[in-house]
Amino acid sequence: MSSSFALPQHDATTVIAVGRGGGRSCGQLAADVAAATAALPAAAGPGATVLLAADDRYHFAVGLLAVWARGATLVLPPSHRPEVLQAIAREAAVVAWVHDGAGGSLDLRDFEGQASAPTLPALGLEGVVARLFTSGSTGSPSAIDKHAHQLLGEVELLERVLEGRLPRTLVATAPPRHIYGLLFSVLLPLRTGAAFVRETPLHRDAILQAVRNHGADTLVGVPAHLQSLQGLQSLDCPSLEHVISSAGPLPQGSWDALTQALKLQVIEIFGSTETGGIGSRRAFGEPWQPFPGLRVEASEDDELLLHSPLLARGIATPYRTADRIELLPGGRFRHRGRSDDVLKIGGTRVSLNELEEHTRALPGVQDAAALAVKVDGPRQHEIWMAVAAPELTVVKLRSELQRFFDPVVLPRRFRIVESLPREATGKLSGARLRTLFGSEAPDAPVDRQLRPERVEQRRQGALDVAELDFQLMPELVYFRGHFDGHPLLPGVVQVEQLVLAQAKRLWPQLGRLRTVQQLKFRHPLVPGARPRVSLERDAQTSRVRFAIHADDTLCASGALIFSAGDAP
Repeated sequence: MSSSFALPQHDATTVIAVGRGGGRSCGQLAADVAAATAALPAAAGPGATVLLAADDRYHFAVGLLAVWARGATLVLPPSHRPEVLQAIAREAAVVAWVHDGAGGSLDLRDFEGQASAPTLPALGLEGVVARLFTSGSTGSPSAIDKHAHQLLGEVELLERVLEGRLPRTLVATAPPRHIYGLLFSVLLPLRTGAAFVRETPLHRDAILQAVRNHGADTLVGVPAHLQSLQGLQSLDCPSLEHVISSAGPLPQGSWDALTQALKLQVIEIFGSTETGGIGSRRAFGEPWQPFPGLRVEASEDDELLLHSPLLARGIATPYRTADRIELLPGGRFRHRGRSDDVLKIGGTRVSLNELEEHTRALPGVQDAAALAVKVDGPRQHEIWMAVAAPELTVVKLRSELQRFFDPVVLPRRFRIVESLPREATGKLSGARLRTLFGSEAPDAPVDRQLRPERVEQRRQGALDVAELDFQLMPELVYFRGHFDGHPLLPGVVQVEQLVLAQAKRLWPQLGRLRTVQQLKFRHPLVPGARPRVSLERDAQTSRVRFAIHADDTLCASGALIFSAGDAP
């Protein structure tokens, strides 16, 4: 592809970005890209890698085009957590770290509006242009290299798939570092001249406010965020017409709410980071229709075999995926889960995906995720499940699931929580899911941004007691995107950083974290808060009780149970 991909087909005055950071036109984008391109180090050329960590979608677009103008490979991290960014910067041997507040060597905010010549540099789109990462929902995130023909070819294909529904102004809840957010909320608008909202709102009020403020006609969302619209009878957003959903199956309740109660047109996209988009559908339960030019077959094990011009060159075709399908006449197909989510327990087969879907459909359940754990003995595996259902009990959940599943395959352990620690993409990594149970979770490293200002320790009877004071600075990375306009410190960060990491630092003789009990989040922690963390360690039981207060308000409490094997 040449530089004609991005801007020359659009008038320089065409608005490409809107949002709290201000509107920007195509001409202004070209000028900002030219300034950022000139500021990149000389080493940022063909064969080099540049890390891009920008939350503002406009800054992201500037960084992306600047890196491509140099012919370098763009590295998009799976999250903007400091330890993730630092690890990827080391492993990918990046020559520059481009950002808009997430640390690094080149701040894209410095280039907005600083240049005047609205001329987009020629783009060096040859070979590998981007390195993305899988969600890690079935293991650790894996790097996936994308060639120019894959990314830009898919954008051209999406124009055909969305014929009649191309966005004019879009709001996206999928961050641009994710393949879905990259394609739909950055590359597609750059190609078609649509405007995108710079922010990535994640909760209902922020999403609807962004739609209203900018007259958006299209919402690009993920199921975890679109589900928040259920229960509304109207949106008070007359401009909104279309919803695009991907990154996971959209539940029937969400389909019904969007299409029937809210009268919106929905298109769902099926694909993966490895393959790109594969198919689409426009009604719940409807078979998937492969994208134009793609063909699907079923293996002898009913796994999806893909013929696609968007696969990396040199990969043998058909490409075997881990998705199970039922192939229908005319090439359409129904998705039947993944091969790697099917277990045999006590001689009975069970699909984790099916178990999750039945659990989410239960009254009072907001979300659910299942984890397969290897165990000794004839069972070989058992299932653990985390359920966001604060009003339900384990007894009630087990009783309801017995209506659908053999008792031998029911989860052996449940963890009932306020919410699951999903990423901004709506995905839930296996590592973060395991932290809810503790036994498989690595001990959390201490984040330097969350070091205590004061630590006081004392002995109180049979207990070791500690009090730690923190200050939550507004620029703390964990506030970004959680949630836009209403930043809160995520519960998983409270447990990992304010409690677990501090307990391990104070009492290194503690064993491995085994589980978290009686976990309750009662009041949010917001930017500027000064939380006080109280820890009580009982060496005899390997238990650490904790409470987090802000002023006189109890914000969170619970207990960490550690393995006694490593303790003295």
